[in-house]
This record gives sequence, C-alpha cells and structure tokens, in this order.
Amino acid sequence: HLDKLVDLDLRGCKRLINLPSRFNSRCLKSLNLSGCSNLKNCPETARKLTYLNLNETAVEELPQSIGELSGLVALNLKNCKFLVNIPENIYLLKSLLIVDISGCSSIRRFPDFSKNIRYLYLNGTSIEELPSSIGDLRELIYLDLSGCSSITEFPKVSNNIKELYLNGTAIREIPSSIECLFELAELHLRNCKQFEILPSSICKLRKLRRLNLSGCLQFRNFPEVLEPM
Repeated sequence: HLDKLVDLDLRGCKRLINLPSRFNSRCLKSLNLSGCSNLKNCPETARKLTYLNLNETAVEELPQSIGELSGLVALNLKNCKFLVNIPENIYLLKSLLIVDISGCSSIRRFPDFSKNIRYLYLNGTSIEELPSSIGDLRELIYLDLSGCSSITEFPKVSNNIKELYLNGTAIREIPSSIECLFELAELHLRNCKQFEILPSSICKLRKLRRLNLSGCLQFRNFPEVLEPM
C-alpha cells in the first residue's frame, strides 16, 4: 500500500519466493524482478506501469490483468523457462513497443500483439509457425527468430522491417518478394542448414548493409548482382 512508490527494483534476489498478489500503488511505473530465479508468481499492478522485467524468473503464467496495463511500453520475459503461454488479451496493450520472450523454451504459440509493436525477440522459443497477423505489425522494425528450428517459411513481415534474424531456422528459401522490404538493413541466416535459394531480387534492397549466410551448408549459388548494392 505504498501509494507513492514509483520504482521497485528487486533484481537478483535469488532467494525471493513470494510477493503480494497485488501492488496497489497508483504511481508504480517500473517493476524489475529480473534474476529472481525462485519467484513463481507475477503480482498484479496498477495501470500506470510502463516497464515490467521478469527475466530469468520461474514465473509459469502472467495474470489476466496484464491486459489492463494500458501504459506498458516494455515487457521482458527473457529465459523464463517455465512460462508456457502469454494471455490472449496482450493485444490490448496499445503502448507496448518492446516484447522479449527469447529463451522461453516452453512457448510454442505466438499470440497477437498490438500493431504498434516495434521490437520482437522470439529467439530460443519453441514457436513452430507465425500467424498471418505478423504482417499487420506495421511498426515492427526488429524481429529475431534465431534458434526457432521449427520455422520453415520466411516470415511475411511489413515493409518497414529493418533487422531480421533467422539464424538456425529451417528456412529453405527467400521469396522474390523480399524486394518489397525497402527498409531492410540487416538479414541474418547463419547456420540455416536447409537454406538453398537466395533470389536475384535481393539486389534491389538499397539499404541492405549486412547479409550473413555463414554456415548455410546447402547454399551453393549466390545470384548474379545486376545492379549496384
């Protein structure tokens, strides 16, 4: 009931097991529980929360009330190995810009997010496919699917994407429509063992600065460069 509490930082409290089920502070904006490796429950908080960090905790689920955090900007869940799913109402968070669920190895399904999301870290999850709604994320500029070994198709992302990490996926080819990703600056396909086909339209990406195909053992033919890259 610390009504004026704005920032609560409990990083690295490895012996912390329980927290109150709800923090009633109407001013709380930042809650950092990163590294509380024995913590299994995520408390409910007031709507003003903008930053929630549960990295490397033992949290198994998020409260349904998370859909009420209308001001939440960053949600960090990196290496939450016991987290199985994310509530469907996460799409209600219109202010959410950054979601990091990398290393959440029990996550198999990708939920719908608000169209305002900009940074999405899904590397090291067990996600098998991306929903068609991924293309509706018009503000998305960074997507990391590294290590998602069940992903077999190039993601149909918006034309505003700037960095795309597909390292270690089972993608076999990149479609010729990649020429529509006008803003793409970095494309990473390192250790994609099944990858074979890179279209000649890759030459049309004027802003592409880095292309990583190292470890793509099946890749034999780099397309002819027909225009300045």
